[in-house]
Amino acid sequence: QAWLFSEQGANWADYDFTFDAVNNYITRGSGVMVLAQDRDNYYWLDISSSNGRLVRFIDGTAVELARDADIELPYHGLQVYKVSVRHGEGDITIAVDTHNDGTEDFSYTDTTPLAVARFTAGGIGFHFDGVANRYHGIHYDSIRVDVLARADPVVPGDCDSDDDVDLDDFVILKQNFGRSGVTAGAAEGDLDVDGDVDLDDLVVLKQNFGR
Repeated sequence: QAWLFSEQGANWADYDFTFDAVNNYITRGSGVMVLAQDRDNYYWLDISSSNGRLVRFIDGTAVELARDADIELPYHGLQVYKVSVRHGEGDITIAVDTHNDGTEDFSYTDTTPLAVARFTAGGIGFHFDGVANRYHGIHYDSIRVDVLARADPVVPGDCDSDDDVDLDDFVILKQNFGRSGVTAGAAEGDLDVDGDVDLDDLVVLKQNFGR
């Protein structure tokens, strides 16, 4: 497997990502990432010729969200793409225009609370999960990102979103301590957004207390 991440993008919330892709006989397992944070957390559009799909990775666990042949590359040749990322109230929408001609060919809205809390922002990248050789591959060119909205800076340890870390935040964490299956992130004390409230979250709060 291989990953390539943009150096920028940590605070990119809403954006349009355009690129050219040329396929040389890759049938599955190669595409672009959006809202990419690291190797374990991103949305992946597999655009290979026999496997058009959207996959979400959280903490390294993959969930296939949708399949659509409209986003697949030809078996051999060029295709132009525009991928749009938009945040709503409690959702994230990822849309694809496979010819960048103003026609939306694919759209998926993710309303999973944990994903919405996790992916408030993130950059772009490229991910290949197959076995490459000299005759097969996807080549990318003419890459452009138009950032439409940036995420507000987040104060680590701030549970109540008032831009400081104090006893009010400790109370929220304490009230939820020991819970699992948490979906609201910091608002319920889950400061590392891993779905539970435990000592790791307390460490985050302690390290930032008084900010």
